[in-house]
Amino acid sequence: MPEHLVSVWDAFWALGTCRPPGFGGALPIPWTAAADFAERYDLDLDRLWPLLQAMDGAYLEHVNRKDD
Repeated sequence: MPEHLVSVWDAFWALGTCRPPGFGGALPIPWTAAADFAERYDLDLDRLWPLLQAMDGAYLEHVNRKDD
């Protein structure tokens, strides 16, 4: 993994613990959690959030897939 993306990878897995409970499957990482994380670790939220959304979208598609 490119060194400049390690902080995004780490943020994604850390923020996964902030997902609200969902009875129909996993739910997205809340923007507020990402904003707090970015502020705490001095990350640029405008750059971090789109990457997190893309990663989270792929993750949610995988974990919420219904096998027929």
